[in-house]
Amino acid sequence: EEALAIRRDVYGDEHPSTAAVRTTLGIYLRDVGKSERAREELDLALAIYDRVYGRNHPDSARAMSALGT
Repeated sequence: EEALAIRRDVYGDEHPSTAAVRTTLGIYLRDVGKSERAREELDLALAIYDRVYGRNHPDSARAMSALGT
């Protein structure tokens, strides 16, 4: 969460680097059983990737895969 706060401060909310941290945080939260919070982070990451790269990008696929898991 601290890394996310730093990325948001440095790059803003819509940057792919911020989305990457959201994806990693989402995966971590999922793995420790915080499914709702994980989904929120992964949904936000995927939305950023969709706007920046589109759905057919490897980073979008990683976020979608994590959501599916």
